[in-house]
Amino acid sequence: MQLTTAVYDRFCFMRECSLVAMILLLLSMPSNAQAQLDAAAKAEIDKATKAIEVAPTAINYAERGRFYCRNKMYGLAIGDYNHAIKLMPNQPGLYWRRAEQLYQLKKYNEAIDDCSRTLRLSKRGDDDYQSALAGRARCYDELGKEQEAIADLRELTSLGDSLAAKDLEKLEKKWAARQRK
Repeated sequence: MQLTTAVYDRFCFMRECSLVAMILLLLSMPSNAQAQLDAAAKAEIDKATKAIEVAPTAINYAERGRFYCRNKMYGLAIGDYNHAIKLMPNQPGLYWRRAEQLYQLKKYNEAIDDCSRTLRLSKRGDDDYQSALAGRARCYDELGKEQEAIADLRELTSLGDSLAAKDLEKLEKKWAARQRK
């Protein structure tokens, strides 16, 4: 079952690295990925890389990670989120953003771990918390763990998320149909 795009979008922040590291990252990308970057995207990545050279902060790494995410360069995004997490290990948003990239690479168990860490670090009901719940529900669903997905969607629904309520209804129907078989 595919959860709604709106719930996923909440599950999809910040820039850093040296110019040499950036060049190495670009060279390590498959040639078709480099070709897919348009001039604006290349300018954006250059700007992000320069910001990292000036101030190698978690915010700068995470911002460049967001850029990579938008351009479907998930492995590079994970690398930047790893750097950001090393610099700010108690920032919950970094974990669910990395989880988003792991989800795209079908590394669902690792994504669940990052979402769970976000839930432990954030305040119940805040944006990071809700994003992590939505992301974890998607991962559980992909792994066929409907009961866990349902539990996360129920909690999201209790926090007032109407989209999660629709997804919950669909998943519960799917689960009930499986139980009857």
